[in-house]
Amino acid sequence: MKEKMKRYGITGALLIAPIIGISTYLSFKDTAPAPVAKENIELPNEQIAQKPSVEINENVFFNYDSYKLNAGASSMLDDVAVLLKSEPNTMWQVQGHTDTRGTEAYNNTLGSKRAEAVKNYLVRKGVDASKLNTISFGESTPVSNKNDEEAHAVNRRVEFSKVNALTQR
Repeated sequence: MKEKMKRYGITGALLIAPIIGISTYLSFKDTAPAPVAKENIELPNEQIAQKPSVEINENVFFNYDSYKLNAGASSMLDDVAVLLKSEPNTMWQVQGHTDTRGTEAYNNTLGSKRAEAVKNYLVRKGVDASKLNTISFGESTPVSNKNDEEAHAVNRRVEFSKVNALTQR
């Protein structure tokens, strides 16, 4: 019996002895049936080719007490505009920040003006305004907590944060 089991690839057997005294063998193999290949399977577009996710790791920096874009910011924002237009289904948050000089209310207003200046520039470059939300963090989220000019300079910035990818319908 074991030789027959081995020849047919049966790795185990279960002997069942019903009440009437007749023996029956139930066999099983320890391998699953081979998968059946299906033809013409259609994958959703997002599974066929996904573009790498765009992240913006550059900040726009500002002079003290200013929301005017300088020449360096303009050239960097030109590149950002190209990236943002390549992802039309993504919402972005444009976040304005300030250093700690000035009142909290003043800095919140200044942070908003910085974020709006960046958003307006990007819209003029063809980015969809409805995909850009602005927010001011004022002085509440500094990059550096030091109290010197170098620290103040890195805190006067606008950052970008991806909010979500919109679903196509």
